[in-house]
Amino acid sequence: MRTSFRLISCAIAACTIASCTSSRSTPSTTKAPIATPSSPSSESSTTTISPTTKATIEWVKCGPDVNASPGIDCAHFDVPIDYTKPDGPKFTLAMFRHPATGKKSQGPLIMNPGGPGVSTLDYINSAEGLFSSNLTKAFDIIGVDPRGVGLSTPVIDCTDDLNPLISSDPAPRSAADEPAFIEFTKSFAQKCLATTGKNVLAHVSTIEAAKDMDAIRAALGVDKLTYFGFSYGTFLGAEYANLFPDKVRAMVLDGAEDPSLEGPGASEAQASGFERAFNNWAAWCKATTSCAFHHEDPIPAFDKLIASITATPIKGADTRLVTWGTAINGVAASLYSQSSWETLAEALRSAEQGDGSGLESLADQLAERDAQGNYTNAIEALNAIDCLDVSYPSDAASFEKLEVDFRAKYPHIGYALAWGGYICAVWPVAATGVPDLLTAQGAPPIIVVATTGDPATPYESGVAMSKTLKSGVLLTNNGEGHTAYRGGSNTCIDNQIDDYLLSLKVPTKLTCN
Repeated sequence: MRTSFRLISCAIAACTIASCTSSRSTPSTTKAPIATPSSPSSESSTTTISPTTKATIEWVKCGPDVNASPGIDCAHFDVPIDYTKPDGPKFTLAMFRHPATGKKSQGPLIMNPGGPGVSTLDYINSAEGLFSSNLTKAFDIIGVDPRGVGLSTPVIDCTDDLNPLISSDPAPRSAADEPAFIEFTKSFAQKCLATTGKNVLAHVSTIEAAKDMDAIRAALGVDKLTYFGFSYGTFLGAEYANLFPDKVRAMVLDGAEDPSLEGPGASEAQASGFERAFNNWAAWCKATTSCAFHHEDPIPAFDKLIASITATPIKGADTRLVTWGTAINGVAASLYSQSSWETLAEALRSAEQGDGSGLESLADQLAERDAQGNYTNAIEALNAIDCLDVSYPSDAASFEKLEVDFRAKYPHIGYALAWGGYICAVWPVAATGVPDLLTAQGAPPIIVVATTGDPATPYESGVAMSKTLKSGVLLTNNGEGHTAYRGGSNTCIDNQIDDYLLSLKVPTKLTCN
């Protein structure tokens, strides 16, 4: 989902925190290294996407500067920056493919892992873990870095040093701190404008990414799209189905957003989701004597620790200090998967003893920071896309009121989202998106998967999306964590999704435990 704890993506993964730590490429400013044209792995396909533009996709061996796993293919695909000017400047989209391992491919399955702003390369590298062998045998799994993201060019770029942003407070601590918070946020927004340019910032919306996806579908030579979107990728998928309902073969939207919400409503939906997930973690820790943060009641102990870190940051693993912002992001990161609950407990116990390295490590994973201190552009892209897609109030007073409300309702972690959308209040490009009921009238059955304990895309959001899509089918996962498919031992979810994607069999068991 697209609101944020002080500008950090809270919808970064369709997988667990632990499984998303493979080496990542620093976003490239040139397209040459992504592929080695001398080693084609298949013939290209061509189709017309405008009266003057030919679209060609040529899959080739990935170049040495791309951290692609053996067997992964790479390609580039050009789309207009501005669809009203098809012959004008282009985005060059980076594409990655895990070829079907079976004897005969059923065709492409395009996936998007979320964000927005997340590169797809690591997910295609990990396709055999993210998808069942049934799907990897049958489909060419394809990931596309959306316009402005990852290895696509031109890239959204705001600053060479994201550390100050990552460690900054998620909200003003008091009225006296508000001017500095506002000035810091405005400065970051203006850096994005100066470095990236207005023409690029104005054309990275989700609706434009959906148009890109249809151009790619046509260039791949298929009449209808098979799509699997996680988290923010559900919004992209719903936009696509709404624009091109007759071009959908099959679509799974796992961890669904509610596209009808304006900015503050989206922030509150996520605030409630993270608060609920945190309370579920705290209840587990209280009932589990082996929990590293076990207290008679972990919640007051947690609140005391966060208050202490807010007042006096603690040491991390390197020269950085673990601040309130770092700590909150570290906690948020661990709530994405129940398998990370003990990791959170250990990090909090260490923080009580003055060692913030555990929380720092979790926050680094959420921010996509590698061991050398390099970041991908996921955070920068999240802001640029979010601020085009979603409208937020333009006055600080609205965020002040939101914080008062959130602190009352979501006092342990959710309150930190109250000011997350303020960047959009001062963003240099006006929002073009409006809250919408994406009905996708005429599309075939679309499977919407919602998890009852999902922190980032709360269950209620999935219910809302399934109702607005005319052909939406809600598949409920009773459990914890962000997204459901391949999230654990729940074969009820996995098998039904596989059957649907392979043979278009619509799920009949609509609640899985």
